[in-house]
Parts: sequence; structure tokens; C-alpha cells
Amino acid sequence: MTEQEKRLTFCPSHGPTSLLPFPPRPPCLRVKTSLPSSPQPWLRPELIAPWPKLIVIILLMGGEPALASAQAALHGSSNTYHLLYSSNGWLIHNILFESTILALVLAFLYWRGWRPADFRIKMSWAGAGQGVFLWFAMKVGYSLVILAAIGLSWLFSHFAFAHGWHGAPPIHSLHGAAPNPLLFLFFCVLNAYFEEIIAMAYIFNQLAAKSAPLLALLLTVALRMSCHTYQGLLHMVAAGAIFFVAGTWYWRTRNLWPVIFAHALFDIFPLNLLRLL
Repeated sequence: MTEQEKRLTFCPSHGPTSLLPFPPRPPCLRVKTSLPSSPQPWLRPELIAPWPKLIVIILLMGGEPALASAQAALHGSSNTYHLLYSSNGWLIHNILFESTILALVLAFLYWRGWRPADFRIKMSWAGAGQGVFLWFAMKVGYSLVILAAIGLSWLFSHFAFAHGWHGAPPIHSLHGAAPNPLLFLFFCVLNAYFEEIIAMAYIFNQLAAKSAPLLALLLTVALRMSCHTYQGLLHMVAAGAIFFVAGTWYWRTRNLWPVIFAHALFDIFPLNLLRLL
């Protein structure tokens, strides 16, 4: 090959690099392109439980609360759920129950290979601020459901009053003494961790790893609502609304800390927005 032929090199994007007897252009630069990285998986592959085992674990974790809630719903109205907050005895009972179950669940998950990062609880002040915003959004969702139910109750007033749609009377009408504030505060924080770790960190992540996140969210909300039937139809539906709002936030952010923070605030300040009007 002559020197002239050597200079007649070809580049796909520019054509011949030279037709004259002077040094050719630099060779074409190849820019490496890569597709967007796929979303981070909900769980590490070794943590995903097979369906039979997952169903058994869900029944063990949520079966007893769902059954107890259903029994309470069959033997009373939504008034009964205020007993949970209206006496120190009930608070101590629930603190012991939830702390024991949570400890067993965490020990089991650690034995199964779970580590702190797998729970996606990324604590930060920014996350706490997001939790305040999420708490307000949950309050709005809860109040909208209450408002819609009040509108429907005008058409079905007898049914609404008979089934506790208008909620329970204030705590002071059931008991003269309010519960210990520190005990109540501790229970609200514990309950937020208890419910969100079991429902979202474990059940939702397992279902999302096996199916579409939206389906996982709907199934998780339905499971959580089954544990709140004791509150009556109105409050159960309203609870489903706030579970959906909180679950959607976790789905989009994959950070459980704001959800836990908002849940604790929701329990500590149980008044809905309608009572402020």
C-alpha cells in the first residue's frame, strides 16, 4: 500500500479522512453509551422467601392481630378501640406484646440474613422533615374519608349511628383519668416501628420483589386494614387511606424513616383535621 493509499482511510461518520497528501484527521472518537441503570431491587435475592413460606410468615405475624380485631368488631362498635389509649394497663399490655413480637421478628430476620440496610430506615433530620409533611398528608387523607362518610351518613343516618360511623366518644367520657403521657408517647413510637417494619419493610418488600409494586401496595393495605376492623367501618376505611398514602411515599422514596416518623406523629396527635374547623 502506497503512502497515498494509507492516507485514504475511512470513518463511518465522516467518510474518507483525507484525499490530499497531508496528515489525515484524528480517528473518530467512539463515545460509549450505556442504558440507564435498572431500579435497585426491593430485596437481595437471598432474602426473598418462597410463596408458601411467605404466606405462613404473614399469617404468624398478622393473623393474631387480625383475628383479635375481627372478634372485637363482632362484639362492639368503634368505641372499643379507645380503650387501647385510655388506661395504663392496656398501654403496658400492648407495649409488652409489641416489643416481644418485634424482638422475635427481628431475631428471625437476622437469622435469615437480614441486615440493618435491608430495612431501609435511613434516619436523618431531612427525613424527619419529610415525615412531618407526610403526617399532614395522612391527616388530610384521613379527614377527607371522614368528610365523605359524614356526607353519606346523612342518607343512611340510622345505619351510621348503629355501626359507629361517627366515631367513639372522647377518652375522658370513658375513663376519668388520662393515661400516663410518657407511657403513651413510648407506645406510639414503639407501635410505629412495630407496624412499619412488619408491614412495609418485610411484607411489602417481599410482595414487591415477587410482583408489581402497586399490587404489593394494595395487598399490604388490605392486610393492614384487616387488623383495624375493631375501629369500625368508618375508621377502618380511613386507616386504609392513610396506609395507602404512606405506602405510596415509601414506594417512591424507598426510605422507611419518614413513614415511621409520620406514623408516630399520627398516633401521638390523633385528632383529625375536622375537629380543628
